[in-house]
Amino acid sequence: MISITGADEASTNIKSALAGADVFIRPAPGWAEGMAASLRTGVGALAPQAEGVCVFLGDMPLVPAGLCGPLVEAAEHAGYAARPRFEGRPGHPVAFTRAAFADLLALEGDTGATALLKARGPAVAYLDTADSGVLLDIDTPADLETAAAAWKA
Repeated sequence: MISITGADEASTNIKSALAGADVFIRPAPGWAEGMAASLRTGVGALAPQAEGVCVFLGDMPLVPAGLCGPLVEAAEHAGYAARPRFEGRPGHPVAFTRAAFADLLALEGDTGATALLKARGPAVAYLDTADSGVLLDIDTPADLETAAAAWKA
């Protein structure tokens, strides 16, 4: 597993939190640019023989890790990527095949890979799930309260 970090202070906190875990930590040059810098850094850190990658977002702690396997299978079948969908809304994590690596490495800005996924149409599979954790993004104190309540449930 690779964890991509940003600012120096955040990187130090993440390194401390993951001490002893089987995780390779890589700081993202240009992290202030946004999600594209993290994606480029992560894909660039993959082994040359990597056939794909599951991208988990750090501010989505309730994403079920068990979805990765089925998403990888769906991505391989579709040819480009796969993502979960909860009540018609696309979520995370996203599994990408090697076919997406060049596109991910070319991303810029803070938009992530959403436009790539939309542009690929049938080469992106959607896996319906009953787990709302695929959508729960923590960006505000209210989001954190919602996540804490969901975690306790």
